[in-house]
Amino acid sequence: MIREYALEEHDKETGKPIGKFTVTKSKTKEAAMEVLATHLKIVEKKEAEEYLAKYFDAVWNHMDVNETGKLEAVELNKFMRTLCKPKAENINLEWNRIEYI
Repeated sequence: MIREYALEEHDKETGKPIGKFTVTKSKTKEAAMEVLATHLKIVEKKEAEEYLAKYFDAVWNHMDVNETGKLEAVELNKFMRTLCKPKAENINLEWNRIEYI
């Protein structure tokens, strides 16, 4: 998730990376599409988009309480578990990439 979707923040004065990785709302949505396919077996794009339309913003708003427009990358695990909860109470978030049809 970090390699594919996160950006490393940089020190404002030096421009050097600081080891803090964050994800934007749009990148989190991309990651969510992947998780829906791999863990909930929602592989049709239309079905995945409908699922996200129903649940994504509520989970995002819950996690981004300060309305920064980004989350720390380490929070993605909790985000995805919460997002998947309506369909699967417990999911194993190991990586398996599935392409949409």
